[in-house]
Amino acid sequence: MTDFYIKRNSRSTGGEYVFLKLANLLKRDGYKVSIMFVRNYYHGLMTICKDDKLKNYVEKESKKKFIERLQIKISLTSIGALLIFWLEMIVKKMSGIDDFQLLLGIKRIFVLSESIPKFSGNVLIASWWGLSFLLDYMQVGDEHTKKYYMIFHSEDDKTFSGDLSNLALNSYSLKLRKLCNTNDILKRFREENVKKFPLGIDHDIFKVTVPIENRRNHIIFQYREDEHKGMAYLFGSLRTLKQLIPDLRVIAYGKKRGAGMPDFVNFTTSPSNLELAKMTNSAMIFILPSLIEGFSLSTLESMACGAVPVVTDCGGVTDYVESGINGIIVPKGDAEAISQAVLELLQNIDLRLQLAESAIKRSKLYSYTNMYTSFKESVGL
Repeated sequence: MTDFYIKRNSRSTGGEYVFLKLANLLKRDGYKVSIMFVRNYYHGLMTICKDDKLKNYVEKESKKKFIERLQIKISLTSIGALLIFWLEMIVKKMSGIDDFQLLLGIKRIFVLSESIPKFSGNVLIASWWGLSFLLDYMQVGDEHTKKYYMIFHSEDDKTFSGDLSNLALNSYSLKLRKLCNTNDILKRFREENVKKFPLGIDHDIFKVTVPIENRRNHIIFQYREDEHKGMAYLFGSLRTLKQLIPDLRVIAYGKKRGAGMPDFVNFTTSPSNLELAKMTNSAMIFILPSLIEGFSLSTLESMACGAVPVVTDCGGVTDYVESGINGIIVPKGDAEAISQAVLELLQNIDLRLQLAESAIKRSKLYSYTNMYTSFKESVGL
């Protein structure tokens, strides 16, 4: 049995979507796969990590988010957890969200973090620093079970883990085998036996359907409200660009429209992959303003659709974006640099077309097939 042990959000993105896809591929090939949905995980962390900052964080979040407190109460029974899950799945199905299909046929286990059961299986994987503590603490029924910690980026960066950055740093000392998919993480832990596997995208969906030479002044970005996603810098840049280019159309997508987002941004809530590919095919440029980032599937998907990436030097994305070759890399936290890069691409048609062609070519190296094969080799399947 291969068990995935992953963090759960209302809509799977990034690393979570990767694990759903891997689980789906393993199931297709006859492996027994389970996904554990952990509720109330910060409270479980408090039973393992006696940390005042963690306690203060949980108390603050509990006061701020009434709906989460209500959800925790409902989740006190497995029936409640199951009800929440299927309500989410109904919404996903009605909205056309892709991970509904990925979860079909996958065994789902619903637990509270304070009462995680004993597990047996060949492989157990945590995909977030908080869950790595729970995985390390978890009892297993087979002494040959391998526990892995999937590190997508430097989760101990304060822009990502905030007041809990020391706990995130401590997670790297746990007795878990490490997986990664970017060169910066591989380099950071070069003295350990870290296994790296590249991520991939669905090239049947993310491909060029609108010729790159026929596109208008449209740019696109993914909105994420977390501080480390750098939206404050992007919003400043967008306002400057709109003043300079009045006919500029700015497209964004994400879970919800964020505070401070300029009114002229055309926002779509949780598009399906097919919808996102269509949106991206209307754009000349994709912008990633992150202060810290992992592999960034959204950047790679945009490249496959022919949008030139303007990205910050934020981590894993530099594995495949080469400035002046298939995109433009700018310094982190520099709104003016983002504006200048976008302006250059909008004003220099030949440069944009050249970079777009190279971006499309580079994206083809990152497929689900390569990701799946490399992943199985990394965990010994």
